[in-house]
Parts: sequence; C-alpha cells; structure tokens
Amino acid sequence: MAVLSNPYLNACADDLRRAAKSLNSADKFIVIGANRATPELEDVVIPIPATLRSVVGGSLHALQVRAATHLLPLAIAEPGGIGRQVLRRVAHQVIAAAPPDPSRRTPGVRMDDDEVRKFIILHSDLPAVSATKLLRKLRDSGFSCEQGRFKKLFHETMAEVAA
Repeated sequence: MAVLSNPYLNACADDLRRAAKSLNSADKFIVIGANRATPELEDVVIPIPATLRSVVGGSLHALQVRAATHLLPLAIAEPGGIGRQVLRRVAHQVIAAAPPDPSRRTPGVRMDDDEVRKFIILHSDLPAVSATKLLRKLRDSGFSCEQGRFKKLFHETMAEVAA
C-alpha cells in the first residue's frame, strides 16, 4: 500500500506501474492518492477528492493520509478482507455520503487588475494596511483575487500612491 499526494504519485508513477505488474494478486496492490491520477494508474489508484475533507478534517496537504486512516478500518471490517476493490467500494460510499465541507468558502466574483487597484486605493488609508489584511477585506466583501497577484498589485499600487 502506498499513500501519496499528487506530486509524489506522479514522481513514483513508473515504479508503481512496475510494482503493480510484478505482484501475483493485483487486488492487494493499493495506492491511495490524489483525485487526479495519471491515466495509466487509474485502475490502481483509489482517488481521494477534496470533498472527503468534511469527513476526515484538516488541510488538503495531508488529506490522503487522513483518508487512509479513516478508510482502512472500514475496509478491514468488510467480508473478504482488505483489497483494492473493497477499499475502492468503501471509499466511494464514504465520499458519496460526505457532507459539504463547511470550511470551503464560496468563490467570490473575480476582479480584473484595474478593479483590484481601485479597491486598494480606496482602502489604502486604513490604519496598519497590509496586503494580507486588504485581501481579507476584499474576499469578505464577496470578491476574489489570487493571493500572489493581489500582493503584486498591492505593492505596485501602494508605491504609486506614495510617489
């Protein structure tokens, strides 16, 4: 069994394919991985979507490990012992029954660069203004902007305002 995030799954893909072919019982070869497995590994990988976070908690960084910890006892309790097909069936059942993730925020309305700059200028006089605080304010008001893009625009705009 291997429990891998997407970057590790991609890095190990060749080794995983070779290992899967060398086993006598293919059903005993289990990879719990990211929801975006390479096509060559789709039959081997039990994909774990982000929606399972509402069941296992925590951040997305260790989702596969927490999912494996949650799913393995359920699969072991199934008749026939643990195998990829049993674990896949249990995972599908848990994923299908997963409630919505309350920590996921509704995506805001995307703003273009000019709109973001206007927002920054409008709020640049706030006390102890920072890119982080202003991005939070923007998102809380129902808009969205990628963090790196906002930070770049914030620093450019604040330099222009100061000049």
